[in-house]
Amino acid sequence: MLLSKIALGNCVNLDYNGQHPDGDKGRRKSYFFLKKRPVPNGVQPSRRYDLIAKDINRRTVAGRLPQSTISRFACRILVERKPPYKARLYAAGFDSNRKIVLGVSVGGTLFSLRESRSSANRGERILGESNELKDGSLVDLCGTTLLWRSAEGMQNSPSTEAIEKLVDSLNACRPQCPVGLNTLVLPRRGGGTLKDQENQPYVYLNCGHVQGSHEWGVGQNPKERKRPICMKVNTRFYLVDYTSSSS
Repeated sequence: MLLSKIALGNCVNLDYNGQHPDGDKGRRKSYFFLKKRPVPNGVQPSRRYDLIAKDINRRTVAGRLPQSTISRFACRILVERKPPYKARLYAAGFDSNRKIVLGVSVGGTLFSLRESRSSANRGERILGESNELKDGSLVDLCGTTLLWRSAEGMQNSPSTEAIEKLVDSLNACRPQCPVGLNTLVLPRRGGGTLKDQENQPYVYLNCGHVQGSHEWGVGQNPKERKRPICMKVNTRFYLVDYTSSSS
């Protein structure tokens, strides 16, 4: 069915961290633009987006691969045709013929989590909540996570050029590690980590501090270090500009 050029929103597949390594197309696309149709129809979907989520549990048991931990789940998104293009989420699932079957929340009512995924009893109804998607809402499909970007949110988001200018401006300030007193450099987008580890900035997740690399205060986890200033054991990760822009 023909679509107009008016973008109503964007769904980003967070499992691919911005871009699928084997090709960003077909069922491996990392994002999907929802566009306005010339003729409104809230019954028939304009397009079905079927995506692949890789299972990270590939350990063998008695010489055999275990069953996949990923199930097939789906959702349906209805977007208003007039600004501000409010989007509403409706949960769904697949039947044996791979057709979408609307579930309990077909009316938009939200329920708490079930005791287990296999439980036949639904959770308690959550009052005061809405199925309306806001910019930055996360959709958990029990195997993959989607990030919803609204039309207004994408319009007000910085472009790739603006992000690169911010990175250049930050590096031009020559930020200094408070411990090693060496200059930290944030690598450019897509450039990977720095060859010179002394200049590679690391962020400590528990406290949010940023500093260079050091090899003392190692915890049980090789990625853990004791922060010299707050003296807290933190999991650290290197900082790289992999920001996904609105363009």
